[in-house]
This record gives sequence, C-alpha cells and structure tokens, in this order.
Amino acid sequence: MYSLRWPWCCSFRCADCRNPPRFALKIVTGRSEDACQKSERRRLGVSKNSAEAVKLLKNAAQNGNAGGQYALGILFVRGEGVEKNAQEAVRRFRLAADQGVIEAAAVLGQIFESGQGVPVDFNEAARWYREAVEQGDVGSAVRLGNLLFLGQGVGTNIEEAVRLWTLAADKGNAYAQFNLGRLYATGRGVPRDLQKAYSFLSLAGKTLDVSAQLKEVSSQLNNEGSVSQSSKLQEQEPVE
Repeated sequence: MYSLRWPWCCSFRCADCRNPPRFALKIVTGRSEDACQKSERRRLGVSKNSAEAVKLLKNAAQNGNAGGQYALGILFVRGEGVEKNAQEAVRRFRLAADQGVIEAAAVLGQIFESGQGVPVDFNEAARWYREAVEQGDVGSAVRLGNLLFLGQGVGTNIEEAVRLWTLAADKGNAYAQFNLGRLYATGRGVPRDLQKAYSFLSLAGKTLDVSAQLKEVSSQLNNEGSVSQSSKLQEQEPVE
C-alpha cells in the first residue's frame, strides 16, 4: 500500500492553520485536533460529524481549494466518510497536484507504479515522481531512481538513479543510503568503493536492518583481494 502523508498548512497553500479542510479531514478520520483547529471549527459552527465534515471538504474543493481536493482523495482511498473509489481518488489527487500539492503528486506516482485501483503505468508514475521531485519530495526521488535503475517505464539510466539517490541520501533518506551502499559495494554504475559502501550502509542502519549487508562489506574490506563479483549484494533490487 502506498503511503498517504497527512497534510499540514503548507500542503494547503494557506496563510495560516485556520483552514477548514485540515480539521475536517481529522474529524472524518478520527484524528485529534489541536487547539487552533478546534477553535476554528467552533467559530465556523461545524460539529464533529463526519458527514458534515465531508460536505465541508467537498465545498472547499468545489471552490478550488487544493487541500480540499487532496483530503478528499485520501478519504476515497481509505473509504472513510465516503465509499472507496480509486478512480475518484486519482481524479482528486490530480486536481490537487495540478495546483501544486507535492503530496498529491507523490501519491499519484505510487498509485500508478503499484497499480492499486488503476492499471500499472510506469511512464505515468515517473511523470508524477518527477513533478514531486522538482518540488523537493525526497521519497519520490528514491522511487524515481528505482524506476530508472530498473528501466521500468523509462529507459535504464543508472547515472541519473545515482544522482537522485544521492540527493535523497544527503537529506537523510535511509532507503537511498542503502541503495547507494549496495552500488558502491558492487561497482555497478559507480566506481567500486567499499569504504563508501560501508559508510552509506552504516547510515542506513540507523533506520533499517542492514546487518547482513554490513557484515558482507566488512568481510570484503578484510579480504580485499579475493572479493567475488557474484556477491549477493548485486542480485538485490533497489528498495524504497
């Protein structure tokens, strides 16, 4: 299942946190409000009623609110407050992404890559990932790098995959660090460098279980001259 990040103020492109879609989404999903959201909800006379909250979101979306579109997309995916409807979720996410909601573009990439509710379309996935990356989304950089590395829907481009993973790794993404660690260990697409491999895997290990990979690279470092290029590290696909 793809990840749905809960939007904050910047996702709604609003001037402050007094934005109806934000607290309405929390009402429908049962998430707790903060003091500001509760105050604004009461000021607008909105009760903690899911049907009323969904109506508020639809009104906001109809008035061009990008956050409202994204929030409705989440609800249609989850079937909370509305019936599950993958096609309607995609439509809402598209509308939100076209208005600059980064999360919507990232989710669209995941939807088309996974084929959940829509046919798998790697080209379309790459398109939305690129849009999200251009707006600074780190997770989309990792996933787009994976598509480029594997040549899924786009031509194989390991150099560009490495660039994207490096971008994400520099921002602390453990999956990008893991992928780079394996590349430097095997020398695929980059000069083989076991020290770099160990460094990237060690960083990834703060979040992921990479003990097996670290053990193998450590062993290779200790036996530099007898490393086999048929290493298990080469056989693994990138992670996200």
